[in-house]
Amino acid sequence: MVMELRHKNTEESREFRRMTPIFTLILLFAIHLIICCLNQEKFETEINLFAYQEIFQEGVIIVVGNSEHALEMEGAKIVAETLEDVPKIENDSEVITGDIKRNNLILLGNARTNDILREIIYTIEDPLICEEHQTHDEGVLELIRNPWNPELFVLIIAGDDPQRIRDICKYLSCGCISQENDITWIVIDFSTDFISISGLPVVIGNEPFSQVAIDTGNEIIGVIGTFSQALRNLQYVQIEAEGFLQGRTSPSFRTEKSICIINYESNDKEVIIRERIGKELCLL
Repeated sequence: MVMELRHKNTEESREFRRMTPIFTLILLFAIHLIICCLNQEKFETEINLFAYQEIFQEGVIIVVGNSEHALEMEGAKIVAETLEDVPKIENDSEVITGDIKRNNLILLGNARTNDILREIIYTIEDPLICEEHQTHDEGVLELIRNPWNPELFVLIIAGDDPQRIRDICKYLSCGCISQENDITWIVIDFSTDFISISGLPVVIGNEPFSQVAIDTGNEIIGVIGTFSQALRNLQYVQIEAEGFLQGRTSPSFRTEKSICIINYESNDKEVIIRERIGKELCLL
């Protein structure tokens, strides 16, 4: 009886040793499959310009062109202040290869002024939107994956001159981007999209679907973006504003067109303090 048990145990031990490599292979395959699924999910993460603040939460370098123009630096600081972990701002000549591979990048300028942007253009196969729109009247916001590390991202803020770049940075920071899905690039035509208006802030519609607008005397233009709340507190005070023209916007869709304001001012001395407070909201 004892011999039979020993024989049986020996057979079971042999069978276990024989099956162990198979179990090991199955386990390794399962682990590999899980890792692949996780990586696939990571690469399928929706890329959306509207969510740039979530994408660029950490590990970010803002790279300006070699001219370091004051207006371009101002734009870089405006974008930096919108991010939770305020990134450092560096000249393109200061950024080393290791920095490019380990960080999310926000690039300001164009292929002539920013060496990192020029290198990206030469590295990737598909042409960038910013390559196709290099005229004085155009500016581009474009979000792509980092060509040297696809787990990271590159935000391109391209324009032909420093003032255009600064204004595009304001466009980004003042809430002008639509919440539509899968928007990875925007081309701004300054000759048609950038306007200056004069009028009185008013509130149209009923709560909770009211909307701030500006009555110019000839038409009523809806206001979107960060400044809309500040202007709600300046009703019927004459203001001068500039910003980017948009179409119909939520929540009320009561106006045929709207403006995303990036600058405004009033000659009314009683609201100067409120103006300053309102403008600070754009950088929160």
